[in-house]
Amino acid sequence: MATKIRVIQVGIGGIGQGHLRQLMENERFQVVAVCDAYPERADVRENRTRAEAARIPFFTDYREPFRKIEADVAFVCTPHHWHAPMTIAALEKGMHVFVEKPATSSVEDARRMLQAQRKARKVVTVGFSPIATAGCIGLKNHIARGDLGEIREVVVVVNWYRGDDYYRRADWVGRKRVAGKWCRDGVIYNQASHSMAAALMLASTAPWPKMSVARRARAGLYRAHAVETLEMEDLGCAVIELDGPSKPKLYFYATTCNQTQKGMTWVKVFGEKGSATLGSGRIERRDGTILPIKAPANLPSKHDNLYQAITRGATPYAPLAESVKVTYTIDCIYEAVRRQIKKVAWSDLGDLSEIISRSAAQRCLLSELDSPPPWA
Repeated sequence: MATKIRVIQVGIGGIGQGHLRQLMENERFQVVAVCDAYPERADVRENRTRAEAARIPFFTDYREPFRKIEADVAFVCTPHHWHAPMTIAALEKGMHVFVEKPATSSVEDARRMLQAQRKARKVVTVGFSPIATAGCIGLKNHIARGDLGEIREVVVVVNWYRGDDYYRRADWVGRKRVAGKWCRDGVIYNQASHSMAAALMLASTAPWPKMSVARRARAGLYRAHAVETLEMEDLGCAVIELDGPSKPKLYFYATTCNQTQKGMTWVKVFGEKGSATLGSGRIERRDGTILPIKAPANLPSKHDNLYQAITRGATPYAPLAESVKVTYTIDCIYEAVRRQIKKVAWSDLGDLSEIISRSAAQRCLLSELDSPPPWA
């Protein structure tokens, strides 16, 4: 392997912009090729210009740099439906992989990715953000030490708003399948999968970076944006029984319809000895005492963590074998509603902040509330 880790980055617009900038500024990495299938997009043009000024070749078909350019790692920063084929192709070329979240939106593809990784014996890590923070890792370490006792519940609320234009910005946005591949770009796989990953990690008392996974679920999925091409949910809720001896429950609420954006996005874990909100920096014990969370100092960036995983055998923040549990759990949610999404008139939604807040407090689906909204 070269002194610097050589990178091929696929997808340099959108989320890929930050990765490309950081990789080009990181002395541990050398970007040797970039690729994007949408060269006319403004953000892609800007980053193509930046790359070419550094004499980094640009391609529009990922198979070309994979075939022509020697590299150690592929960064896959593309829409969901390309994650599996690109990751597998990179592994078959002998590269390690950083793939953006979610690892994939298909259980079948997740299994294919794991099989390809086992065969290649390479590092594959997924770009989930909260679980790569000192606060989350610190809380996870406390949970693994038993400071919360057995985990009973994890509650997740993701309150977002996206206008209609968001769902019209590209041909894959909000779609179920694209070019014959599973995309499933709904609020759960897109905006809420970060929080799902954190919840599954904190629900498990096994050492970091182990996650829990769904055993069964009840759910409700809804679609309210008046966009013809939107096929997936923009509002979802689920009550999920997770694995583990104590069978913890995950109560999950997510939307991109909260136009007022009242309420907060949060993850809170409840154990037999106390509770903690992710990011609060403390555990509130049932005896009334407060236990400060000891967070790891000088935590490497996601890129440096990948470098250490490749060169020193360090544990990735989001190893593929754990990250696919997000895919398995979300698939369980879809199976619970037989993959059906209920249409709701935007004008009928009402105060989603209040509805979600009540549901989280009552630990129930929106349809199971005392005085549920008529559309639920």
